[in-house]
Amino acid sequence: MPKNLALLILALLIALVSSPACTDDDDADDDDDADTGEAEQYCVEQLPMDYKTSASFFTNMPAPLEGSSPHGTVQIWYTTDLQTLIEEPSFTAPAGAISIKEFDENKDGTMDGLAVMVKRDAAYDPTNNNWCYEMRSLDGQTVNSAGKTEMCINCHKAWAATDYLGGVEMDDGIDSCFDTFPADYKTSANFFTQMTAPVEGGSPHGISQIWYSTDLQPLIGQASFTAPVGAVSVKEFDMDKDGTMDGLVTMVKKDAAFDPTNNNWCYEMRSLDGATVNDAGKIGMCINCHKTDAATDYLAGTDLL
Repeated sequence: MPKNLALLILALLIALVSSPACTDDDDADDDDDADTGEAEQYCVEQLPMDYKTSASFFTNMPAPLEGSSPHGTVQIWYTTDLQTLIEEPSFTAPAGAISIKEFDENKDGTMDGLAVMVKRDAAYDPTNNNWCYEMRSLDGQTVNSAGKTEMCINCHKAWAATDYLGGVEMDDGIDSCFDTFPADYKTSANFFTQMTAPVEGGSPHGISQIWYSTDLQPLIGQASFTAPVGAVSVKEFDMDKDGTMDGLVTMVKKDAAFDPTNNNWCYEMRSLDGATVNDAGKIGMCINCHKTDAATDYLAGTDLL
């Protein structure tokens, strides 16, 4: 064997003997480093799937209803520790309270899944009332998301008085914001639009086109204004952006005693033909969204052309 080759082999053997072995502890460290995600697996490990029949749950909704929720048509069950509380105008839910919402997002008569809220202890998320949010399959077996979900928080904080629980009162006593809905808003001389076609803006309603009563016409182009009592906004919306309008969202400016904290607007969700009112009144989700347009008196989309 050549001398140089023998020396090379000897050097390799020495390197192998002196190198540290790969131990189980090293593998464990690698596993720990890999598991750095902050997403929660669930809010409640075993969701009580007997919520419809269990004595530990109740619902104040005899049938699914379409409310102001982005989940479409919903029916909600609550743990009984909330039963006396939800009759109150304001309350704080106890730790351990649960809300289970079945939702039909497409409003086609078939429930699509569950939106769950679980009240955690005071250290969980005190800034946002310590709720943990879950999206589950309808059978409860698959958790699609869980934790301090920002989208859920931003929607539910509109119901601060009822501790972020939306839907505890699906009827606030207001049947409609109008005496008579102006179904001819597209052709009436009392309305105008500055949008030549539907546009996708920042609205959660997807693609929309808005008509305003003419008392707003000299104001719309201004950077800030206050709408007069009686002013109306009618928004046609295509929420799923499939080219077909899904319904109407309307705003009506009421007198100074209606809701002074929120600029006295009455909100409505209507069918596209205007004949059916799905929700009306001081809708928390609408208020929470529109108050970001304080300069234009809660009217969003005035800059859409």
